[in-house]
Amino acid sequence: IYNLRRLEKDKGGRWKRVEKLSLNRSQPYIEFASSIRDLEEWVIMPNAYCKPKALNLACMDALSLSASGVLYMFQITRAGKHPIKVDSLLSILKALRAKNKFERVNFVFVVPSGHEEMPCWGRDQGFASQGVKASQEQESEMRGVIQYIMMLSKEDAMRRPKGWINFAPQHT
Repeated sequence: IYNLRRLEKDKGGRWKRVEKLSLNRSQPYIEFASSIRDLEEWVIMPNAYCKPKALNLACMDALSLSASGVLYMFQITRAGKHPIKVDSLLSILKALRAKNKFERVNFVFVVPSGHEEMPCWGRDQGFASQGVKASQEQESEMRGVIQYIMMLSKEDAMRRPKGWINFAPQHT
């Protein structure tokens, strides 16, 4: 079980919301084709850990649809900040909605333990479109996407479910 912290703090500096996410070694692992056309035809198996076959899918590294209708999209990063590519995310969500129903989208940044103390990880990461700030219309469409951070310790990484993406080695 992992704690997801919403990327927003209250006036007292405390995390506003913590949600629990359970990823088990035994849950199904699926690799999916990552073209928009393929995503429009794909029915997501609930509670499966799904990873794109393409290593360079824009804006996410994996996803999981809970039985309760929450779509978890994972972006794994070591960066100090990470704006979301809104054009790509909106295209992916539109394609997935063709055959799947989800009530909510939780966009989860998976970062190494210790990153939660970095000032930029205490707030939403913002949305970028073609390298510039997203338009008001795009940001409006993104209002239903809630951003979270999940810290992954070395111990967590060793227990990760099959297919979980490793962090790239840190360059010194």
